[in-house]
Amino acid sequence: MKKFFCAVVALCLVAPLVGCEKKPDGLPKLTPVTVTIKQDGKPLADANVSFFAQTEANKKWVAGGTTDAQGVIEVMTMGKYKGMVADTFKVTVMKTLIENPQLKEDDPPGDFYSLVDKKYMTEATTDLTIEVSGSGPLTFDLDVGPEVKEKQ
Repeated sequence: MKKFFCAVVALCLVAPLVGCEKKPDGLPKLTPVTVTIKQDGKPLADANVSFFAQTEANKKWVAGGTTDAQGVIEVMTMGKYKGMVADTFKVTVMKTLIENPQLKEDDPPGDFYSLVDKKYMTEATTDLTIEVSGSGPLTFDLDVGPEVKEKQ
């Protein structure tokens, strides 16, 4: 009986700590969203994708992530909450290549290249948008056009 009591007490102490992180005050309901990013029709792996809410009240609920090998991202809000708030979002996509990286302090700096058209790199210039409703899950396919390699 003593072992049973100790197990129950331990469970009661640990249970509140597992998966019960308090969400930020005011966080609206999140809709699960999956986005596939393609480049010239092929999946774009390892791209950083950010979503910018167009409603001022939702701008604080930053969403984004990195694409997997199939170009897919399951969008997270604030880096830890699965899904997005309902809104219209501008979408930015960035992928960078570093050639000849600086390995030692006295090595010259590496060469940085953007592998996605620069127009997709900022909220002001991207023409990619998605509309997230309050119901889901939702899926979107976006294409960033032909492959590029532009020196930064």
